[in-house]
Amino acid sequence: MRGVGQSLNSDNMTLTIYYFSLSKREQEDIEMIFEIARIHLKNILEHNRIVRSTFFDNLTGAYTRQVGMEVIGKIFESIKRGQRKGYLVFIDIDDLKKYNDKYGHQKGDELLKNISQVILSNIRKNDILVRYGGDEFILYIDSSSPENVIKRISQMSEVKFSYGMVNLEEFTTLQEAIQSADMKMYEFKNSSKLAIKYYTNT
Repeated sequence: MRGVGQSLNSDNMTLTIYYFSLSKREQEDIEMIFEIARIHLKNILEHNRIVRSTFFDNLTGAYTRQVGMEVIGKIFESIKRGQRKGYLVFIDIDDLKKYNDKYGHQKGDELLKNISQVILSNIRKNDILVRYGGDEFILYIDSSSPENVIKRISQMSEVKFSYGMVNLEEFTTLQEAIQSADMKMYEFKNSSKLAIKYYTNT
C-alpha cells in the first residue's frame, strides 16, 4: 500500500510526512511540533544575524572596527612574541565625499562595497580587513610580499585609494603602527595630488 504525503511549509523549512493513516490528534501533534521547530529556527537565524552584524560591517563585509581591532590586537601580541610576522595597511578612498556630494550616498556606498569585495577576494584567510571609519579600512597582511597584494587589489579595483603600509615588527604598540601607516597614507595621497597637479600644468 502506498503512503500519502503531507507537507507543512514555512519561510525557511519544509516538513514532508509520508503515512498510511493519521488520526486527527496525530496530525495536530505533528503540526504543533512543526510550529515549535519553526519558532526555534527563526530564533536561530535571528541570533546568527545579530552575531554577524556584531562581527561584520553590513555594507562591506569587513570586520567592524571594534571586533577587527581586537583580532589584529591579538595578532600584534603574537608578532611581538616572535610567533608571527605581518604588515598593516591603512587604506583611504580618494575623494569619497566629493563623489557622495555629486552622485549621492547610495553611489558612494557602492564604491565602498566594491573595493571591500575586491580586497576580500584578493587576500588569504589569515589576512584581516577592518572597516576603520567611513571611508577608511585597515588591512592586516600575513605575507612576506604585501606589495604584491596591494598591487593586485589596485589593478582589480575600479575605486581609487591611497594607502600607507608598515611592518608591525618595527613598533612597540599597535596604536603607533596605525598612526605611522596613517601618516604614510597621507604622504601617498598628497604626493599623488602633487603629481597630478604637476602633470596637468605642463
